[in-house]
Amino acid sequence: MANLKEVRIRIASINSTQQITKAMKLVSATKLRRAQNAIVQMRPYAQKLNGILANLADSVDVDSLKIYFDKKEAKKVKAFATGGERLSNSPGASGTQGRS
Repeated sequence: MANLKEVRIRIASINSTQQITKAMKLVSATKLRRAQNAIVQMRPYAQKLNGILANLADSVDVDSLKIYFDKKEAKKVKAFATGGERLSNSPGASGTQGRS
């Protein structure tokens, strides 16, 4: 069985952990409250923007936009690859080159 000193140390450790946990809960609750308030304050802007976009979508002629969305075939495709220093062939680029 553990002696009295070990029990007291264990109790102190548990109390310390509980205090840290309580502080972390308070911090997270504050952050959550701030985030919720920010979302609530953004609602009028989001509703207004939604109305503007709906109005804009209603007023646009779809046929006039087809030229921007027609699919075109690519005539040429360019590809290139990059790598780190270990992929280069310059001497001394990697500390392991030349070693066996």
